[in-house]
Amino acid sequence: MHVVLEHPLVGHRVTLMRDHATPPKLFRELVNEITTFLAYEALKDVRVKKIDVTTPVAKTQGIKVDEPRIILVPILRAGMGMLDAMLHVLPYAKVGVLGMQRNEATAEP
Repeated sequence: MHVVLEHPLVGHRVTLMRDHATPPKLFRELVNEITTFLAYEALKDVRVKKIDVTTPVAKTQGIKVDEPRIILVPILRAGMGMLDAMLHVLPYAKVGVLGMQRNEATAEP
């Protein structure tokens, strides 16, 4: 699946991120905001199940993200900047780590 998120709020933030004059703190904040937008789009088809919920007014049905649990595996470098925003959207997600070492002779992983 390939998704291009064409939204004016995202485009505005991408433009600010690309500006060489953008300070590092603002850059990180923009990455966080864009990742939140991306997370909502990427997860719009996530599997859910119906659950019963008791509200202050009455019993009703709601939805809950279904198993299997989601595992986030950030890919270095940009992925690390995106992890906090993803965990804000998916606080129950597990975080995985993929280690890789470069062959110094060939520069290949």
